[in-house]
Amino acid sequence: MPMQVPLWIWLATAGGIIALLALSFFTHIRKAHEPSIKEAAAWTAFFVTLSVLFGIGLHRVREGQSHEALAVP
Repeated sequence: MPMQVPLWIWLATAGGIIALLALSFFTHIRKAHEPSIKEAAAWTAFFVTLSVLFGIGLHRVREGQSHEALAVP
C-alpha cells in the first residue's frame, strides 16, 4: 500500500528545509571562519535534535497506520 502524505506535510517539510538553509547561511556561512569544537558540537546537537523531533512528529502523524516506512532494512 503506497504511503499517503497530506500536502500540508510536504509544504511544512519544504518550508523547514528552506528555513534551515537560510538559518545556516545568515548565521554561519556568511562569516568564513574555522569552527571550534564547541561550535561544531552545538550545530551537531541542534541538527540531531531536529531529526529526532521530526521522527517523533512523523510517528504521531502516522499513529494507527502501518509503520513499515519507518523500519530500518
